[in-house]
Order: sequence, then structure tokens, then C-alpha cells
Amino acid sequence: MITTLQKSLAQQVKRLNSVKNCSLTQDNVLSANLWSGAAVHIHVFDAVPKTRQIKRILQETSRLGIGALFLIDARLLPPDGARVEPADWQIALHELSSGRIYTYRIDNQQAIIGQVHFRVYGGNLREVWYGPDVTPSGLPFYRVWVKTPSIRGDWLIANFGNELFWKQSDFRAERLTEQAKYEGQRVNHWSSERAYGAYMDRTVPMLQDAKLEIAYKQLGLTRDAAEDDVKSAFRKLARECHPDVSHLPKDEAERRFQVINEAYTYIRTTNGW
Repeated sequence: MITTLQKSLAQQVKRLNSVKNCSLTQDNVLSANLWSGAAVHIHVFDAVPKTRQIKRILQETSRLGIGALFLIDARLLPPDGARVEPADWQIALHELSSGRIYTYRIDNQQAIIGQVHFRVYGGNLREVWYGPDVTPSGLPFYRVWVKTPSIRGDWLIANFGNELFWKQSDFRAERLTEQAKYEGQRVNHWSSERAYGAYMDRTVPMLQDAKLEIAYKQLGLTRDAAEDDVKSAFRKLARECHPDVSHLPKDEAERRFQVINEAYTYIRTTNGW
């Protein structure tokens, strides 16, 4: 049975001039058949994928001459502006799509396609940049050689025909101006500290307000959330992410549990609760 997400994606894809039709495969994957006779398979992840799962898909689709396109639930990625050391699966998807990860969210029964870029920040850290929502303009696919060890190989990859937003001068200028509001001045006598969200900032200190805002986002809340709401959100997420009960891979569950635990501690400490 087709889901709301698949139905909405299919409607968007069918409107493209290059697409003849769009249907589900036996494996419940959305397949766009092009007028050229080729095909693109759109794989949707609503849970954290393993890199070996991604590689298996690439091996099968590339063997058949099919372009692979990956979409990930936006809730599985760090918040905009966070500085993180990406997980292996995030690096894999990022490299496959020319420096971005395609995301999705559902709004009023419609699938909204997003895009996220991990900007090199320093060492293994990457700064998370969210781009504008994507309106598919095509389904070009091509061969790409990927050096990332976990998915090393020559693969057929597709995208939605949109530009690389982080390379556009207007976007970069606006982004860096906005960032300067939070980081415009160096704080004297600061020391490197571990910030919740499982990332380390050892170069430019984030101001307290910026860190607090991200902490609330990690719990799915806004800055005006009451103490009881914060406690309730933390307990709910803790039950979902605790390594002993979570359906996520153990290392991912441990990472996410640490993220929300540190966010909750930071909120309580900052607010004096």
C-alpha cells in the first residue's frame, strides 16, 4: 500500500518532463521510469540506515543500470548551525549526493524535500547548513567514484536537478552574516568545553544563547518551553533512545541518548532548575 509520503513524492516526480511514469517496485521502492528508457529508484529512510545497507542498494541498482537517490527523515539529522562529527552513514549519503543530504518532512499531507550540507569547519568537525526546500526540476543521474571507505566504489547516483546552494554567493553571504550575530566577538578567557549535541568546538566559542537554542531544538522544543514541558520531552526521548530499549543500532542509540542527556543538563543548568 502506498504511503502518504510515497504518494506525494510520486506526484512531484510525475510532473517532470523527463518522467514517463512512477510506481512502486516489489520492494516498496519508488521507481521513476524515464522517457529515455532508464530508471531512478528513490530510497526513503525513516530510521538511521547502516552504511552496509546503503552499499547493498548501490551495488544492486548500479548493476542494473538504475540511478539511486536517497531521502532521509529530517528529524534524524543535527539542527541547523550545529558543529558535529558526522556519523559514517551521514558521510556516505553526503558524498554520494555531491556534498548534500536530501531530507523529507510531511506538512499537510505533502512531502517537503529539504537539503543539508556539512561544511568543513576544522579537523573532523562539520558545520550543518540547511538549504532552501527543493522543488524537483529533473532526475539527472550519473556515475560517481566515491572514496569513502565504507561505500568505496563507482556508483550510479541521481539527484533532483537543483543547484548546490552552499556554493551560491548570495546564500553564503547571508549565512555568514547571520552567523556573525552569534559569533561576532571572541570571548576572553574562555576554555574549550564539550557542548551537548555530541560535538566539540575548540576554535570559536558559541555564545550562551546560541547553545541554549540548539539545546531546546535537540529536545524538539522552543526557547519558551516551560520546565515541565522540558522534563516531559526529555523523558519521552530518553525512552525512545536509551540503548537498552531503542530499535536503533546500539552505537547510534548511545550517541543520540548522550545528545539529549547533555542538552537537558545544559538547559537545567542555564535556567537554574
